[in-house]
Amino acid sequence: MAISEPCALSIGGVNVRFQAEDPEHRIEYPSAHQRFLNRSHPDITITVKAGLPPAFNFGQPEFTVENWTYYRAESFTAFRLHKPGSPEQVDHYTIIMNTAGTEADLYFEDLPARPEKPVRFEVPPPSLDEILAVELLSKNRGVMFHASGLQTASGHGLLMAGTSGSGKSTTARLWEASGKAVLLGDERISVQKQDGRFTLQGTAWHGSGKAATLGVAPISHIFILFHADSNQARALTPAEAVSLLMARAFLPYWDRDGLNFTLKFLADLCQAVPCFHLGFRPDQSAVEYVECLISS
Repeated sequence: MAISEPCALSIGGVNVRFQAEDPEHRIEYPSAHQRFLNRSHPDITITVKAGLPPAFNFGQPEFTVENWTYYRAESFTAFRLHKPGSPEQVDHYTIIMNTAGTEADLYFEDLPARPEKPVRFEVPPPSLDEILAVELLSKNRGVMFHASGLQTASGHGLLMAGTSGSGKSTTARLWEASGKAVLLGDERISVQKQDGRFTLQGTAWHGSGKAATLGVAPISHIFILFHADSNQARALTPAEAVSLLMARAFLPYWDRDGLNFTLKFLADLCQAVPCFHLGFRPDQSAVEYVECLISS
């Protein structure tokens, strides 16, 4: 999909504007992200370029995993990554970002610096979207969770956090089938603080229910899910809730400052919003149980 005018792409709840350095080049977006295009003011502007970054020498990496490496200096941070699953490690990309996370340059390294004909850049390239979401949220913006998120007909915003197999998609399907809630997502949900209130926001990553919408709702309750023979809930202390949510959050392990912000954000969130450990049956009785709980 080619976009002929400036717009923002919501990546994990952060609005990103991609712009080509050369006006003859075009910006395109993968199908999974197209529904997250919007006309909001961008939180960060990323200029897309062909070729290698100038004087590629960032020193020793701070953090390395299978297909990307992180570098940090006083005035910038950088990620260099290659296409996942590529044994030859082809299709390299490098993004160099200012420390505030408001401006960045993205280099498609395997293209010549001055292509002979106009290029179509598909952004974000593989893996970069997930890295960007965690990195940008950790710059005083919020946290992304393994969770489903929904807004009930009565106006309650519910974050249903869980590890793999704990029932995020099942919970989303139950509420959708009941007709009593609007789903924001069934796999990953961004949480931010806006105008003094914590809010849920849908992201482009979905689970088996394929629920992923660009929507925002204020949070009224947080539930940490597990399967059970009967519907049951236990109120959690803020400290208990933080501990459980950490295992269900995307943490910026490569960035001490970002990790410190994330921990404080979780502490503030769990102080402000009621948190419960929720065991549920995979049927409509679970919806009725939660409705009763939040209404009381």
